[in-house]
Amino acid sequence: MKELLPIALGVLVGAGVAHAGIAGRAKLLLFVAGCLAAGALASLINGELASSVWALFVSFDALQAWLGAAVYVAALRVFGRKSLEEQRR
Repeated sequence: MKELLPIALGVLVGAGVAHAGIAGRAKLLLFVAGCLAAGALASLINGELASSVWALFVSFDALQAWLGAAVYVAALRVFGRKSLEEQRR
């Protein structure tokens, strides 16, 4: 269950970045920084920062956060386009 936290935080990052009013490189920078912060926060909450291999835990949690954010953005694009096509009909 502890591994669902970074994915959930990543979904929040993806939602924030997708609906932010910025574009281009700033959006990419916000996406990367948000995923790293979500990974570090998940490691902090799970108590993994006290370990001697804390960097490994943070990087793994950041990858999971990236996965959650990427899936959210991809789903938003796929289902968002279908709803736009249905609205045009």
